[in-house]
Amino acid sequence: MSLSELRARLESEYRERTSKSRRLFQEGCQFLPGADTRFGTCFPPYPTYIDYGKGRYLYDVDGNEILDFTNNATTLIHGHAHPEITEAIQGQRLGAPVGQHLISTRYNWHGFDYLLRQFVPLLKEEGLNDDQIQTILIENPRAVLDF
Repeated sequence: MSLSELRARLESEYRERTSKSRRLFQEGCQFLPGADTRFGTCFPPYPTYIDYGKGRYLYDVDGNEILDFTNNATTLIHGHAHPEITEAIQGQRLGAPVGQHLISTRYNWHGFDYLLRQFVPLLKEEGLNDDQIQTILIENPRAVLDF
């Protein structure tokens, strides 16, 4: 079997077992280019959307169990969803509804969905104009994150 044939077979198998991830990718592209913020662990044809992690395993939205070889690059040696760490983080959540939604979201683009569909209209109801909203959502973060 050639390398291109192997790649085609693996991609076909991936597509067969990840229909929910494919749907989330299509949905997420409306809110975020590439529908994912984790470009270091996202590969074509679309990202695998993780439902939850426990210990050294990740479980995607299609129910597949995946050994986490990258250890999420942020959970370090304690694995995913360590009960004591989870409890401590939950006790520190931001009080604002926006902060709670962004922290607790499962699929990273849903936070952006919330901002566009619910938070921006609330800002407009409070009398903010488009320039002020752009400053809050784009210019201020850009200034802080521009290295």
